[in-house]
Amino acid sequence: RPPAGGIGPYLRQLLHPGPMIRPHAASLLLAAIILVSSACSACEDRFSPVAVPSPTITLSGRFQTKTLTLEIADESTEHAKGLSDRASLASDAGMLFIFPYESERPFWMHNTHFPLDIIFLDSEKRIVGIVRRARPDSDEQLTVGKPCRYVLEIEGGLADRIGIREGDILPIN
Repeated sequence: RPPAGGIGPYLRQLLHPGPMIRPHAASLLLAAIILVSSACSACEDRFSPVAVPSPTITLSGRFQTKTLTLEIADESTEHAKGLSDRASLASDAGMLFIFPYESERPFWMHNTHFPLDIIFLDSEKRIVGIVRRARPDSDEQLTVGKPCRYVLEIEGGLADRIGIREGDILPIN
């Protein structure tokens, strides 16, 4: 409750306490800052971010086995963007599109500047079809005419070099 002289003197007293209170308040404030900062540094050590490894897939075909690092596209905005607007795709990389249910899924190469193999898989992760060496920057609808739940895009020609084909099952977890 403010003193009788109004709010002004009350605020002055709070902001500029007497000489006996200031050193004590400053000591308490300094102790609190030291305590909080040491607690925060302990939290940083205990809760520092852990590097999560990128998902991989090992493709075993008739000719060779190759492990690819995958980017996952499991949301509609990621589905729409895919690998477009990139200069290239590393030979040990790919993008896995995950859909909530099986359906025929047309793909295109709009603003994708390099050829891709587009591998369509059903819910059992069985290859139901492959579009090989899809033509860059094309708006043609590419499909295999069968329902799929997963689509894997890899470097154009890689499916042939590895030796994977329709009917193979890929180890997607």
